[in-house]
Amino acid sequence: MIEIDWVEIPAGEFLFGLSERQAKKLARHVRKAVWKEEWPLVYRTMELEIGQQTLYLDRFYISRFPITWRQYVEFDRSDHRLSQKNVYSEKRWEFLLERNNRYVETQGDHPADTNWHFASAFCNWLGARLPTSAEWEKAARGTDGRLYPWGNKWDYTRGNFAKDRERWPEKTSPVDAYPEGQSPYGVMDLMGNTYEYTMSTIFDSSEKEHLQQYVICRGNNCDYGLAAEYHLPSRVRNRVTNAVPSEMHFGGLHYVGFRPVLDEWQKQAWAKTW
Repeated sequence: MIEIDWVEIPAGEFLFGLSERQAKKLARHVRKAVWKEEWPLVYRTMELEIGQQTLYLDRFYISRFPITWRQYVEFDRSDHRLSQKNVYSEKRWEFLLERNNRYVETQGDHPADTNWHFASAFCNWLGARLPTSAEWEKAARGTDGRLYPWGNKWDYTRGNFAKDRERWPEKTSPVDAYPEGQSPYGVMDLMGNTYEYTMSTIFDSSEKEHLQQYVICRGNNCDYGLAAEYHLPSRVRNRVTNAVPSEMHFGGLHYVGFRPVLDEWQKQAWAKTW
């Protein structure tokens, strides 16, 4: 079994979401960068976050780092019923194994990029689960409602924000490359690099004839994508409250990683394992 560096997130209340004051402050940066007619589209990227609330969460434990390719491949080689080895045909599995081995050789300590189902299965393999959207946010910002894991002042040097292509030609970076970007609890690599899956979902029918379920992804990735289209400044795009619906299969957001969570009862039940 692979080793996970678990971080305890204590029980208690925390501020979840964007306050009106924070939203207005971010909006001022956005309005300087976008055309007036584009503003309604930009607002859509914040609508899941505005309306700050005080939430209570029980104690839980979260991986200090996102799961890396080196860790993820161990799961794919396992006999878990939902590992890629057991889900795909032998020919398809051989292709994926060769591809994943290349990732281990060249980006072994970078975050693994997979779909939601395999991320969830990996956590099940550990005896853990994906975090809820609220758990992810508390682990990322602590209890004081800050805009970034390190505080309220934007600092592009604290994460992989697509600025250093010479240093990271693969776009993603090692999960421990930016220790100065850690959260108040010491959780690392929460902004930039990759989005991260949660177990929280949302239903939407705005663009389809039928109701569709989307998973909520948190954080942001190292590729500008949608933000470039809307000209979002980095300080706005990488807010810690960012919550983006995505498809659970491949075809949704690009560069999406994950990190597992343990409930208190799981930690106690498998204490000897960890």
